[in-house]
Amino acid sequence: MIRNLSISHLKVIIPALLLLSSCVTSKRVNYLQRTSGTPADSIYQTDIPDYNLQTGDILYIKINSIEEQSQNLFNPFMSSSGGSSSLTNLGGFYTIGYTIDKEGEIDLPVMGKIAVRGYTVEEVHDTIQQRVDQFLNESQVVVKLANFKVTILGEVKSPGEKKIFQDQLSIMDAIGMAGDITYYGDRKNVRVVRKTNQGTFTYNLDLTDENLIGSPAYYLQPNDIVYVKPVRMTFFRVTAQDYSVLITTFTSTLTAVLLLFNLLK
Repeated sequence: MIRNLSISHLKVIIPALLLLSSCVTSKRVNYLQRTSGTPADSIYQTDIPDYNLQTGDILYIKINSIEEQSQNLFNPFMSSSGGSSSLTNLGGFYTIGYTIDKEGEIDLPVMGKIAVRGYTVEEVHDTIQQRVDQFLNESQVVVKLANFKVTILGEVKSPGEKKIFQDQLSIMDAIGMAGDITYYGDRKNVRVVRKTNQGTFTYNLDLTDENLIGSPAYYLQPNDIVYVKPVRMTFFRVTAQDYSVLITTFTSTLTAVLLLFNLLK
């Protein structure tokens, strides 16, 4: 049988066998698959967990009032030349924002130090608003988290740190920002690492399961790390050039064996 196989046949058979061996079924790559009995249109109740501020977080705080001169005392960075223009670049918030120190406090003009670690952005807003009302009439306080970022690693097309300019980000949004999971990524085994004031938590997510929407890690929090693991079969992760080298080496060796077999016959 070996003598009936030509080299040209082998060049077709070998790549076919490699491709078949490395095939991934649709059940492994399709996101949010419905389980049996689940209606096509479903409503999921998702609780978005509150984010409790941590040491090192940066808050953007602006205080508005009809008393313009007094207002400038509370916003020294905003009133200085170039203050507002610094918001057009990614480092602007770091320059004019308020970083939570090791004691869990921020130091605001006029009002002094305020403890914010462990509180939500909404709670910090309410605290500052109450303080400002003691100094200014008809004031309005704006508080935003300026350092919302996540890090996406592993089998995605564009890994790295992603800066977010919105209040909410789902795991699917994050995967989309990273260019989607590669062909070799394990969608059934995505890990989210979350650092909190109580410690570090890890979540293992199955992106092919529609019940993912109800997971506490479906909505990411600032500084989360998302790691997409590779599938177990990595032997066949080769490019077209790798296939060519493999086929050439194999066929050359087989040719030598067949020639030697014919000489010894």
